[in-house]
Amino acid sequence: MKIVFTSLNLGQILLPIFLFIFGSTDLSGQSFFKKTQKTAGAGFMASSSGQNPFWLRTNQYGTVPVNSNLFYVSGSIYQEYDSTYNLSKKLNKFNFGYGLQPILNIGKATQLVLPDAYFKVRYGIFEGYVGNRREISGLVDSTLSSGAYAISNNALPFPKIQIAIPNYWRIAKKLPLSIKGDFSIGHLGAQYYVKNQLFHKKTFYARIGNDNWPIQLFGGFNHQFQFGGKLNNLTELKSIAGNNFPNSFRDFLYAVTGISLNKGSNQTFIDPEDYTSYDLTNRVGNHFGSIDIATSIQTKAGSLFIYRQSVYDDGGLFYLNNISDGLNGVSFTFKKPLSSTINLKKINVEYFNSSSQGGPIPPGKEQNPQTRGADNYFNHGQFIDGWAYNEFTLGSPYITPHGNTRPELPKYVISNGRSGDLLYFTNNNRVKAINLGIMLSVHNTEVSIRNSFSQNFGTYRYPFAAAVNQTSTAIMTNTYLPKYHKRLMINVGWDNNGIYKKSFGTNIGISHKM
Repeated sequence: MKIVFTSLNLGQILLPIFLFIFGSTDLSGQSFFKKTQKTAGAGFMASSSGQNPFWLRTNQYGTVPVNSNLFYVSGSIYQEYDSTYNLSKKLNKFNFGYGLQPILNIGKATQLVLPDAYFKVRYGIFEGYVGNRREISGLVDSTLSSGAYAISNNALPFPKIQIAIPNYWRIAKKLPLSIKGDFSIGHLGAQYYVKNQLFHKKTFYARIGNDNWPIQLFGGFNHQFQFGGKLNNLTELKSIAGNNFPNSFRDFLYAVTGISLNKGSNQTFIDPEDYTSYDLTNRVGNHFGSIDIATSIQTKAGSLFIYRQSVYDDGGLFYLNNISDGLNGVSFTFKKPLSSTINLKKINVEYFNSSSQGGPIPPGKEQNPQTRGADNYFNHGQFIDGWAYNEFTLGSPYITPHGNTRPELPKYVISNGRSGDLLYFTNNNRVKAINLGIMLSVHNTEVSIRNSFSQNFGTYRYPFAAAVNQTSTAIMTNTYLPKYHKRLMINVGWDNNGIYKKSFGTNIGISHKM
């Protein structure tokens, strides 16, 4: 008997309604709650090419569409609690909160998105939540990074159920070792090719050093995979048995533990007719993640944070085949302002590389089985919607959907009988990029400057004729207007004619805290 995972559509419908009703209730009188926060806002976007520049739409949790020339309205309501738990603070062990933020984009294609629609509960060091919530995975600068390699803040959050230790918890009083992590199951719904697919994420991170230590060391991993589902009726893939993905409970356990079906002992417990050679020589599901290390150093001038994310896809990292691929970053947070009016807050520099992928020879076609090349990041032979949600990249935004790149660049084509030519998610997953981010304030205006330069090589199967250079820049400002109790946002961005269309764009909005 098989236990098949099904859709959570009913929960997706009821949760926002519940949160709206619950959010109207005034619970601020309870001692463990801060005041309910409510905001409303509106604005518009425009660009010279009709496509929002890279840094105006990137890492916005899927709330800014690729196409510009639109108006938008938004609102939010949040009830927060102190997410840290320390017995010395004498906080209540049990707390709960919620968040709801609808954003309506009005243009050629009107859409309503919910980056936040969740209910959360905390008990001691543990936290659980259900719904959509903004988050990233891995050791990175959460404010100026180009985006964590595996799970960034680029795509719209999707419904999930998660349990976690969200903050570093010291496991013993005399031992300077703290840990945190999470375990979740989400639902990606119906994508273009695949419907009713699930998504699993787990993380584990450790910190050596107490809060007051000048030097702290960090390390850990994140592991994610897409699982289950069914191809739509217009698509047919030889890599999937009967167009149904493996979706039994045993298959899910194989995927969670990362056990490969490419072992005779594991295949004795399954019916081979339910699988194709693609499954039987790989792991169930589409797996992706990173192994991270970092250090934090406190100085008189400020705090230095250095991090490295090494990516794994098909096991090649175990043999160090793709060790040159990864995300490397350095951030410095300043303690003192430059003057009474100018405060340079933070500088971040990153180098991103996905060009190696273990070399051009895929597994099974090399003399040495340890080679494991052509990882083909964010593309997959079964989940051809790619490492994405609603056509937004889940991981690093430098690996872009083919629909966002200039149309004259070669696409990654799959040819499959009656279904005709299908396209993989990305036609550009071999990238080298440098990113510079600066955060400062002038009087009551917060300023963020982003600039990136990338070399784009296409894919191993369909390489670009020559490296395509892309430069993208943005200046984003947020000004508080105390007389009117409002915030004015003015963002401008620019892309050269590289991997994207040449474009100059702006995003102007105003918000009010109620």
